[in-house]
Amino acid sequence: MGTSVIQDNAKFANVMANFKVHSTAAANGALVFAGTHWPLGVADVNAVGATSVGRQMRREIDYAFAEARAMLAAGFVKAAAACQGEEAAGLLMKKWFGRRQSGPGQNDWWQGAYRIIGQLQALLSKDINVFYRGDDTLIGKPDDYPGATGNLVARDVAGYAETSAGATDGNIGLCKLFFRRESGGVFKTAQKGRDSIGGCIVHELSHNYCGTEDHDGKGGGTCYGDASCQKLARERRRRAWYNADNIEYFCEDAYYGIVAAKQAIQSGAVNTASNLRNAHKQIIDALVPQPKNTVAQGGVRQPGQVTGEVALRRAIFQATAIVENPSLPTNPVVSTGKVSALRGVFEQ
Repeated sequence: MGTSVIQDNAKFANVMANFKVHSTAAANGALVFAGTHWPLGVADVNAVGATSVGRQMRREIDYAFAEARAMLAAGFVKAAAACQGEEAAGLLMKKWFGRRQSGPGQNDWWQGAYRIIGQLQALLSKDINVFYRGDDTLIGKPDDYPGATGNLVARDVAGYAETSAGATDGNIGLCKLFFRRESGGVFKTAQKGRDSIGGCIVHELSHNYCGTEDHDGKGGGTCYGDASCQKLARERRRRAWYNADNIEYFCEDAYYGIVAAKQAIQSGAVNTASNLRNAHKQIIDALVPQPKNTVAQGGVRQPGQVTGEVALRRAIFQATAIVENPSLPTNPVVSTGKVSALRGVFEQ
């Protein structure tokens, strides 16, 4: 969706007027398996005829909502800290919502994102109505949302999840990509990390409860995914603060400790704090300079081979920059000018 400055400002004014600053809420709401289309074993795992597939689906759904509640609590605490001036939290806010502005006559977009996360965190402590939209056999069957008329169509089951933007009714449908499997039956949607199963819930309910958007980027195209959302934060702060993926990614980072863009790290795993540390070590191992005495023992220093404590610090700094931006070159940095260029990765 493309929005104007007037629309973005109006949205901010509405959020600031109607979304209160909440305290961290207890996650005591229930999941209500609503509607008529759930497979046996999901709504009631002890039902006659319940299958192992249905029971497994129920475990996955329970897990997803537990993760969503936990990451929203973590995101709320982190956003509050950032708005109060805590430096590390502020860097995370900058990553997903852009550089802060809070001068006279300016909208503090960070405050807007903070209010959205707080609103979500508070509302997710209440009951949530979950509907099944998980396979194509539902197409043509009656729409079982409260008050709905007509039958389900292909777009109702496509994607991961769906809801009505701004409805504030707590109704969410889980669609077929949410339940997709690898060969062998392994659940395919990420359990943790970027674009996780819990993050999917945060994304959709931010639409429902808070009216977030799937914005268009500056150059066109919907802002889905890590790179597009970070670009939106740099170039269109007035949209990033209420873009659903930016809200999701901020909360995932706050909860899982993700510190960089999604990338393949040998195993191809989604980046979490653990495998990012492994990636960081891999890069340092490739860049680490040899001590001078080792080089001397090995004969003449090879072209491009770096030595000494200063070079080691440069290698560590370069490794950190590459984890943040995998497109950077991995050749060892040997000049102060190149180190300064790498520093710009963190100052955008």
